[in-house]
Amino acid sequence: MFTGLIQDMAEVKKVWEKSQDGFKFQVSRPKDWTNLKTGESIACDGVCLTLTEFSDDFLEFFVGLETLDKTTFNTLLPDQILNMERSLALGDRLGGHVVSGHVDGVAKVLEARREGGCLHLGLKLPKGLFRYVVPKGSLSLNGVSLTINKVDRETDIVEIFLIPETMVRTNLSRVQVGDLLNIETDQFVKIIAHQMGSYLEHNQ
Repeated sequence: MFTGLIQDMAEVKKVWEKSQDGFKFQVSRPKDWTNLKTGESIACDGVCLTLTEFSDDFLEFFVGLETLDKTTFNTLLPDQILNMERSLALGDRLGGHVVSGHVDGVAKVLEARREGGCLHLGLKLPKGLFRYVVPKGSLSLNGVSLTINKVDRETDIVEIFLIPETMVRTNLSRVQVGDLLNIETDQFVKIIAHQMGSYLEHNQ
């Protein structure tokens, strides 16, 4: 479980060729990350991955086929910058919102308008995910916990406003029109929608 509050950014150092099962990659190890253990969960651009190997200089992960199908990792390249967050520990503050790291799909950036040190984003969501977004609700983009400003259900577009602090601490400062972002909708909204759907289905 994660909060969507990015702790560090890391540069992709190496990407192995894809096999029939997936592929592995390495990122630079954030300098203040201590007490790492193989097998722990780390969110990379919002994708929950298992740490398979590490050294003083790198972290290594494996990406499976399901992850490739649901995320932007199909186009992962060396020198790319990823948002990084370690999983919650008991007693940590939940400063963002509950993020599982199980990405729902990919959103396309249709608008990226800078206003001073802020950034206004217009995102096209896959139709199947749009029922899980509500104005002033939560959304995770590349692992970043954000508030939804506006929802246009006729065009399937949501609007997000990024403040300067988010721009400094995450790779969303690099976003341009046409980019694809990993998206995870709010867990609680999905649970409620699922339960309501089941209730209505069985009471018709």
